[in-house]
Amino acid sequence: MIVYWFIEIISTFVEIFMSIIFCSIVFRDVKINKSKCFLYSIIPVIMVILLNHIQLTSKINTVIIIIIDFISVFLFYRKSILKIGISVLIYFGLLILSDILVGGLISSFTDITISDISDVFSPVRVIAILLSKTILISFVLIIG
Repeated sequence: MIVYWFIEIISTFVEIFMSIIFCSIVFRDVKINKSKCFLYSIIPVIMVILLNHIQLTSKINTVIIIIIDFISVFLFYRKSILKIGISVLIYFGLLILSDILVGGLISSFTDITISDISDVFSPVRVIAILLSKTILISFVLIIG
């Protein structure tokens, strides 16, 4: 179980960190300091992991996570709330799309449902997380 939580922590960190990087597409005038980006990702990751301890996935968790991420990105850039809001929503759309794409592919090749992949700690979930985050990172780096 500890291995699965470790993967969750790393995955969550990648999601928050890449959100800040993704928003640099909109705010090109701000230089990205990777150590500052790292620091602005830590507290949101802790908050998200605490939420995941309550329930691994839920609609309310998703909304809270988007709000937490929005606050983190806003504190990092200190720019237009509207631009940050739109950027964060687009990023989370891409994040959810990559999760659904990978979950759908795995589900079509196995007899495991998408909800089982996302809601239950398992080796299949680890594979799904690794594939999904690889797609997400690749996409953000390509368009950035």
